Amino acid sequence: MKGYGASELNLENINTDVLKLIKTFAADIDFGYSGEIGPGCRILEDLDLDSIKVVMLFSEIQKQFGRGKIPFEDLIWRENGLDDFTIRELVEFLYAHLNGATPG
Repeated sequence: MKGYGASELNLENINTDVLKLIKTFAADIDFGYSGEIGPGCRILEDLDLDSIKVVMLFSEIQKQFGRGKIPFEDLIWRENGLDDFTIRELVEFLYAHLNGATPG
């Protein structure tokens, strides 16, 4: 688990670490996506993660950032149920949450 100081919780560092984590996660579970994994990739549609794999990914992210419960449900649940999100949206959500702001 990596420790983060307040100055390290910027968008660039979070983006770098999340992309690295997702690429490692992809290699470990072989989810079949052959394109470049980048900020615009959609977690459900492009990477074809099912809900179990999304929960596993969120667990790894929480470990990576050494925080307690991160309210990922605020990112993925919409009025009509589960909604897709991009890696960029995930990074922005983490940035806001880890820095004490309310994601919007």
